[in-house]
Amino acid sequence: MTNIQALRKFNQAQDTSSKVIEFLKEFNDGDICDFEYHRSVIETYILRNKTIPAILPSFPGKPINPNLAPSHIPDGAEEYAISKLKEMIAGVEKIYAPGINIKLFHDGYYFIHLAMDYDYYRMQEYVDTIKLLCKDSNITSIDLKNVTEGSTFEARMNYWNCLYYPTEEEINTYNMLYPEVYSGMVAFFYNHFSRYLYPHKSNLFRRKVSKYIAWNYVVVNMSVQNYIKDHFKDDLRLSVKKQDNITSQKFYVDILQGIENHGLPWMNTLIEENGRKVIKKFRD
Repeated sequence: MTNIQALRKFNQAQDTSSKVIEFLKEFNDGDICDFEYHRSVIETYILRNKTIPAILPSFPGKPINPNLAPSHIPDGAEEYAISKLKEMIAGVEKIYAPGINIKLFHDGYYFIHLAMDYDYYRMQEYVDTIKLLCKDSNITSIDLKNVTEGSTFEARMNYWNCLYYPTEEEINTYNMLYPEVYSGMVAFFYNHFSRYLYPHKSNLFRRKVSKYIAWNYVVVNMSVQNYIKDHFKDDLRLSVKKQDNITSQKFYVDILQGIENHGLPWMNTLIEENGRKVIKKFRD
């Protein structure tokens, strides 16, 4: 390849990666992040004519509170979210033929011990259903068996805990930088979990339980982030949470774009309300 050909290829890759980013921005609801970083990640794969790999921690499982979702099986909320991801993938393929592959990292397994779900088997049924929804598409699933070693759930969790849990210093630093995460989770667990799990306990007891769960939720979430940074550092990092941070290396995607919603699909359900489709709590 001559220098002129190499330069032309580089310029084409830059142009195509910019077009891909501009298309993806249509799914991020005006959120702010480090778009140049994401464009450069995409460009490295376009230069090699490779499929762009992306990682999205998501679809953890339905909550145990039936007032939020009536079943642990994915419903219309998840179906809608998956259809949005498929729409995004199809749009990228029109711009760049090798396209993009989105890996869903099902992080719900790691929250089971916090009463986020009943048990491993209930969680696995949810994940298996998501895999069926993604069949014959450029979406793949990563679950507990893909990222840990051991023949039992307990063994896999022990493996995970030994390798990826953050240090106490990292936890304290995170909670100092992002105090709203912890306080928001305390309120969420108090309102939607403690009242369901412990209806006859005192407010003080439920508040203590909620603080315990929220603290450990932050820790587990940090361990998931550690794993992804370690094993998917070259992937386009997608997120279902808005970043609003010009230095963020996470790219927000609105998987419920175009539908009225009051939360994430797996924490709620799809209902008909006054002739409209709305994603919200199953029962107020």
